[in-house]
Amino acid sequence: MSREPDNNELTIYRGQISSPQEIAELVGAYQNQSIVAVNSFFSTSKDRNIAKFFLTGAQSNLCDGTRLAAIFEIIIKKQDVSQFLPVADISQLSDFPGEKEVLFAPGQIFTINKFDIIFESGVNIYTFKMVLKTGFKECLNQVYTKVEKIRSVQVHDPLFHIGTLLAEEERFQEAQDLYKDLLSKNVNEDINYACYRQLMTIANQQHNTHEAKLWFDKMNEIKVGKTASPNHDDGIPIRTEDYSTLRHNMQEIQNLAGNFLSLSTHDLCQALNNDENLSNRFENLNDHVYNMVLIMIKNKQYTLAIHYTEAALFSSSISGIIPLRPSLKVKFYIQLGYCYQELKRNDESLKYYKMALEDKTHCSPDDYIRTVHCVGKILETTNCYEEALHVYIQLAEDYNN
Repeated sequence: MSREPDNNELTIYRGQISSPQEIAELVGAYQNQSIVAVNSFFSTSKDRNIAKFFLTGAQSNLCDGTRLAAIFEIIIKKQDVSQFLPVADISQLSDFPGEKEVLFAPGQIFTINKFDIIFESGVNIYTFKMVLKTGFKECLNQVYTKVEKIRSVQVHDPLFHIGTLLAEEERFQEAQDLYKDLLSKNVNEDINYACYRQLMTIANQQHNTHEAKLWFDKMNEIKVGKTASPNHDDGIPIRTEDYSTLRHNMQEIQNLAGNFLSLSTHDLCQALNNDENLSNRFENLNDHVYNMVLIMIKNKQYTLAIHYTEAALFSSSISGIIPLRPSLKVKFYIQLGYCYQELKRNDESLKYYKMALEDKTHCSPDDYIRTVHCVGKILETTNCYEEALHVYIQLAEDYNN
């Protein structure tokens, strides 16, 4: 009786030309039942013939023994796919029409269950049957740290996170294609907003200010509605007496960051590690952003303040390059809570206020009291009187202590 297909299991293939040393290491991993870690992107196909096609272009090298043909048959069980290390079907972006292509993010772990050598199409092909594994966090270190930062964006879609990893490696066109494909599916506003933000970031890295503004406007449409102007809130424009201060802070940010926008993440990290003064200058960058945010809030430009604040938090959490002092991060959270409160978006406001309160160590006593009071007021507004009462009681206890 033929075996019925398991919807929770997927078999994919990868054809690869390898050196004798690489094959020997894989055979050794099979014999010792040790894990195989892959720390780069790699593409596979649901069609074995497509995978085998990639072996046909190296017949001369295969004949002289300097290179060997290998086919990997990989079994994926859905429950073993880590949420931190996505595996995504990118068939719609494949270079081969009709191919069912599956892309693995870096950091995947496999075990080899079977090894064989078969003679096929005139050549010896080394075949490895592998199974995707999870639970090897200690083996991932640097890759895992990077991906955990990406997961903090709170977007649960493998295509989005593969796009983010591609952008990290400066494979911008591939990342843009993935984000645009996700946008075409219109999954939900959270994913759309995150895609627009990533596209804006890539456009800025490529010095395409026109395209960056287009993506910024798309983000703004989601935040405040399509009828709102990206340059104006419910309040008044920036006051004349504040404009020169705002302009000064914007100029300082440009002076601090402008010369480094063209550097890769790796080169920028090296520059910061080699120059303590440069690192200190970058630490000051977020101080200027915070000053700008305060001016925007003073002038009731809440949407602009939200964008600049979230951009600062996002840049710091994802790249880890631009330092953000814990005390300043708390202040950013408080200002976000206030902006969303003024825009009557109570759920978002509560989220950021509570994030500020979670870090009591870096929240000043005055900020703590004001923030708890704001939380209580929002709970009253939403008729959560009992919860508000508990908040006020906790505030009184903290104050007495």
